[in-house]
Amino acid sequence: MNKKKLANFIHFLINSYKAGLTNINIVNSLLSSPTYKNIGKKIEKDVIENRLSLSEALKKNNLIPNHLYYILQAAEQSGKIVEILKAYHQIIENQIKIENELKVYKLYFIFINILTIVGVVIFYFIFNNIVIKLVEDKTGAFFTILNLIHSILSPINVFIFVSLMILFTIILSFRNFIVDMVEYYIFGTPYRRIVFSQIMNILGNLINAGIPIQSALFISISTVENNAFQSVLNSYFSKVTNNYKEINTEIISKIFDVFPEDYRLILKNSFSTGNLDVELLEISEKLHNESSKSLKSKIILLMIIIISFFLLILGGIIVVSFLSIYTPLLEGIN
Repeated sequence: MNKKKLANFIHFLINSYKAGLTNINIVNSLLSSPTYKNIGKKIEKDVIENRLSLSEALKKNNLIPNHLYYILQAAEQSGKIVEILKAYHQIIENQIKIENELKVYKLYFIFINILTIVGVVIFYFIFNNIVIKLVEDKTGAFFTILNLIHSILSPINVFIFVSLMILFTIILSFRNFIVDMVEYYIFGTPYRRIVFSQIMNILGNLINAGIPIQSALFISISTVENNAFQSVLNSYFSKVTNNYKEINTEIISKIFDVFPEDYRLILKNSFSTGNLDVELLEISEKLHNESSKSLKSKIILLMIIIISFFLLILGGIIVVSFLSIYTPLLEGIN
């Protein structure tokens, strides 16, 4: 189930629970829906006959990701299923919005990559079939440079360059380890602050629903889409909470030490005053709005730098091509 379908499915569940439908009623609604009929068929027996909860039935049939299973299970146990699912649905919608914006920049980058590949191939053809023949008997510093370029532009080198550019373009087209690294290190602080805003949103709603903080923390971390960032957070939180089994003021202080610096003290104090859930939800919204603008500005700046670099390469190719062709002709005229 892709992210858009997942968001629509969660919205369906929210409306169903708001209407007061039982799990059996929800399954019947799924069966009567052209969109979700397949899901209804897979969980029908488990929910209606075996009396499994909706979260267990969906998980058993591999219909939802692990983190949604944890969220749905916690929501069922807390009795605040609508509020928790609404919070998660908002996070999914925000992720889709950011991904759609990134797709535009990716398309720009892919287009520039393709132009660069075409430019290099054309330059290779012109240089090796026309330019070198015009300057093969010429001497001088400029012609020495041209001969050096000719030696660099061997078929194998051009093939390697073009292959790497194509591979890089393909890598950017789907989520993978390299994309995770780009988000974590290149997009940097704005991206990490957005992730923390999502963690705080889920964490605040789960705590408000009565879920123990250590369990709520584990579930919140599991919603992080970036595997590299999730691994870093999970390793740290697992260590300080003894595998999410212990919680106290000292541990809370260590937990919030990795959250955005400007909100750490507020979060630590709110735990002592007993309104941690309220502060988490308020800060989450504020942090997301701030970080989204910062991330967009950083991505635009990176795209300007990358496009300028590739345009410089294409410009260099054009200049060298014209100089290579017209310099011998001008010398012949002189």
